[in-house]
Amino acid sequence: MDVPADVDAPITIDVKLKYRKFDTELMRFVAEKNAKYGAPIRGYEEGKPYENNLPIVTLAADSITLPVAGIDSNVDNAKNGIPEWQRWNDYGIGLYLNGPRPSRAELKQANAAFREVEKLGRYDGPLNLARSLFLEAGPGQLDEAVEAIQRASAFKEPAAPPWTVAVLSGQVNRQQGRFDDAEANFRQVVGDQPTERTERGFDFSKDYVVLNMLGQTLFDQAKRIRGQQRKDEREAKLNEAIGVFKKTLAIDSENIEAHYTLQQLYSQLGDAENGSIHRKLHQRYKLDDTARGRATRLAKEKYPAANAASEAIVIYDLSRNLK
Repeated sequence: MDVPADVDAPITIDVKLKYRKFDTELMRFVAEKNAKYGAPIRGYEEGKPYENNLPIVTLAADSITLPVAGIDSNVDNAKNGIPEWQRWNDYGIGLYLNGPRPSRAELKQANAAFREVEKLGRYDGPLNLARSLFLEAGPGQLDEAVEAIQRASAFKEPAAPPWTVAVLSGQVNRQQGRFDDAEANFRQVVGDQPTERTERGFDFSKDYVVLNMLGQTLFDQAKRIRGQQRKDEREAKLNEAIGVFKKTLAIDSENIEAHYTLQQLYSQLGDAENGSIHRKLHQRYKLDDTARGRATRLAKEKYPAANAASEAIVIYDLSRNLK
């Protein structure tokens, strides 16, 4: 933000985050199509530009006063009441969500933020640090992630959610080849419901992301069982994995990971018919990456503002011309 040279007092910035369900361009398209088929919507008048009168809701608002160099004036901003650990944690999460992009710099910064959270006495710090380290998955990161999970588990006031600890432990154990431990971790989440979860209304038995992790782990175990003398044991493990992926499909019939892995599992069992069924379903539901890439490119060219907002780190110019 460029500060005018004649400013003679501190600057107060008011910020509001506003939300409207559908933007004007989309609603204009909908209005014109509906009118074409004889069902005009509110805000549409033939021969006039569509007026988007969907409500705008203010989700959050804040204000801060900034001192200006060379001006002798006291600036006192009210405390916002947000705990320091939460601010560090939110900052780390924002960086973590950008981490999978080609640059890993955000993950390094996220790790530093989560370590600050841990210093402030919250389990969220080491727990989210484990997530970030697992995503980075470089030399030594997995061992450090294990240590972070163990530290998170040691917190008592408040205690880390055991189901989150179990999922992260399962992911790291599977990555390190400890498939039996990983299976136990995932079954802890999707298996019997402890009283604490029931009382809080949680039911992870239908979490198909964890079910898929469990199914993949069983498949990993089957691959380790070799030799003709252990054929029955291997096939039993493959069928166990099939049963888990069928649970996923009972929840999400278009789940491409389940169809893809079932195709492989049936192939291992010599069941060409079922393998073919899931291969075709995978091809049917899998996103067309070429079409998506082309659509994304065209949309970025057509909507420069949206293109700018899609960058990993977005800096908005407060002095831009809004006309």
